[in-house]
Amino acid sequence: MYFIHIKINKEYFYNGGIDLKKLYIVIIGLVICAIGIVVFFKFKNNSLDETLKEAKSMNSYQLVCDMEMTQNDELKSYEVKVDYLKKDKQKYYRVELYDKSLNQSQIIIKNKKGVYVLTPTLNQMFKFQSDWPYNNSQVYLIQSILDDILDDEERNLVSDDNGYIFTTSVNYPNNRKLVKQIVTFDKKLNLKKVSVVDENDFCYY
Repeated sequence: MYFIHIKINKEYFYNGGIDLKKLYIVIIGLVICAIGIVVFFKFKNNSLDETLKEAKSMNSYQLVCDMEMTQNDELKSYEVKVDYLKKDKQKYYRVELYDKSLNQSQIIIKNKKGVYVLTPTLNQMFKFQSDWPYNNSQVYLIQSILDDILDDEERNLVSDDNGYIFTTSVNYPNNRKLVKQIVTFDKKLNLKKVSVVDENDFCYY
């Protein structure tokens, strides 16, 4: 079993975008079974689509969250900090993953010169010629989540009294078992939860 849970502690959004008060992200190597869902249909709501596009176009944000990852029987806990800035058509990212058990951080930086991975406690730095974060889906990056929704012409939407639930395809080339994600918004379009699942459609809760 593969499981990741992310809970946002703080987040700040500037220059547009929707107000995402709380974000819970779950990645499970199982598939979701929908509970209490009334109607499944293809998403064709232009006003909602435009709102998501507006959120995607935000110029900067900062996100802080706690992440728990369980693979088989091992539980790992992280604090994740994401900084994003778009300036002069260039996009900058800084993602820090702090491993609470090892008391050690790994930092990913994307700037004009490339992609860097740093481990400060080990005094290590590696530079990569990489398309990160665009080479696959990224569960803790808002743009990636919205891209997966907006780019999937076959996406489905469930709408009920609590909000909206999208089912979209995902791109995880290093884990082909993960084939789709479930993205949950409340009625005010606050992002609540993201689940990435395999092809067997097992329930995640």
